[in-house]
Amino acid sequence: MLDAVESGRSTLYPDQGWPNPKVQQEHLTSIQELFNGTVDVPTVLTRMDEAFASAN
Repeated sequence: MLDAVESGRSTLYPDQGWPNPKVQQEHLTSIQELFNGTVDVPTVLTRMDEAFASAN
């Protein structure tokens, strides 16, 4: 595993840099809703932006 990390062939999960668990929960919920067709991409992005903003 260390060889993969050192050679740049691996990465952390995206949520490792997110400011709080609310962002993660919004991401999971929004993506599920996107897949089932109840929201569109602009709505998901807006909700993610709001979750990030509320973490500050």
